[in-house]
Amino acid sequence: MNLKFVIFIISIMCPAYISAQTGQLKGVVIDGSTRMPIARVSIDIPNVGSTTTSSNGHFIINFKNCRACALGNKVSINLYHPTYGYDLKDYTFDRSYTVSTLYLDKKNSVQVLGRVFNRATRDLLGGIKVTCQLNVVGFQEPVVVTDEFGKFKFIFSQQLVGRISFINLYFRDTVRCFKDEVISKPINELLDIDVLMEVGGSSVCCLPIAKDIVEKKVNNIIQCDADNGYRSTILDVILNSCIPNGGIIEIKGSFNGSLLFKYGGKFDGRYDPATNEITILFTENQFQGRRQMAQFCIDRQD
Repeated sequence: MNLKFVIFIISIMCPAYISAQTGQLKGVVIDGSTRMPIARVSIDIPNVGSTTTSSNGHFIINFKNCRACALGNKVSINLYHPTYGYDLKDYTFDRSYTVSTLYLDKKNSVQVLGRVFNRATRDLLGGIKVTCQLNVVGFQEPVVVTDEFGKFKFIFSQQLVGRISFINLYFRDTVRCFKDEVISKPINELLDIDVLMEVGGSSVCCLPIAKDIVEKKVNNIIQCDADNGYRSTILDVILNSCIPNGGIIEIKGSFNGSLLFKYGGKFDGRYDPATNEITILFTENQFQGRRQMAQFCIDRQD
């Protein structure tokens, strides 16, 4: 059979499929309450393309050789805006390649938020990757990273929330100091939650060390061990590089103090970042020599 004749037959039998391979998909996003256009809405259609709305809320996605863009084919449109949050709309390709007006409404948005802590020390953990899985067909899992205060937040449209029952939150420390944590709960139970992560994710990680916390602990121990009327000021704390997997590290530094007369001193000891505790501490100066801080004070370092 002649090849040109075969192609001609396929073109007659499947005109919609062939004509839908290349084109422009257009649409507009507006506020459902104010009917005003929304700029900077991120739009992504899997296997088709992505873009961002302009100042007048309009968007255009150019597609070429797109198998998902056949006429009559249904796709999911993922939308995100920092204020309105995440939403999911459906669209079926037609000959106009025009999406009906997409409405977003922040007034009815639902928030999932919380804080992430080190289970042992209760320190807030920044830089933790949080993935939110809604188990909704066509919806792309949103991912955020906790800020310096350990906080994370997701915002979802009421319509999107109406499609789900449970949310799965996956917490992962990208430097592998902490074990992964998974929380599965109904969305109405995920407002302002505390997440506790355990140390021990990797044999090569180094736990973050808060120098100001170590200084405070040293100062409290020295104050506790001193005679009545003693006052001290920590001048500096030097922390040796962290030992893999949160091993005990060496600390050393200097301080100023007063007890009837002015004198200073230096200290050294060991700090365990896994438990956030100083396990041993020595002080030394010209008047008292080198001496170990009383265990009573070590136990009361906080």
